[in-house]
Amino acid sequence: MEDTDKFYNQTEKIIEQNALFLILESKVIFNTGREKVILHPNQITNVRLVKNRNCTRNILILVFLIVLFLKVEAFFNESILFYFLFLGAIVISGILASHIKNHSYVMLINKGRFDYDEIFVSRKNGIYANDFVSEFKSVQSVLKKIHY
Repeated sequence: MEDTDKFYNQTEKIIEQNALFLILESKVIFNTGREKVILHPNQITNVRLVKNRNCTRNILILVFLIVLFLKVEAFFNESILFYFLFLGAIVISGILASHIKNHSYVMLINKGRFDYDEIFVSRKNGIYANDFVSEFKSVQSVLKKIHY
């Protein structure tokens, strides 16, 4: 994590560091490339990783295939075989287009009752975000067992 030296003093112990976050003894620094979010570990009450699917590309391909079918349909009046072959090709390409996956990830960090931070996570940092969520959940479950 370049450029994080100004956010903490050099005497603090680094607990964990990767491309998305830096966990120190007294704070957690998230670096998404666009923004830096600094939180105290005691502020964090819950962490969730939300995976959103962007279907814009799939819808555009579907609309293009429907328009193409409606335009080319008039040329297949002579042979029903070519009509069904063309329709089959469109259906197969529509099915293949539906398997295009374009996801975006957002990590929601609750800091109290109604206050939270949204951290937009790139696809390559998704694994680090998932690690942070699982580590936070495991630490929270241990703390609950100790307090109860």
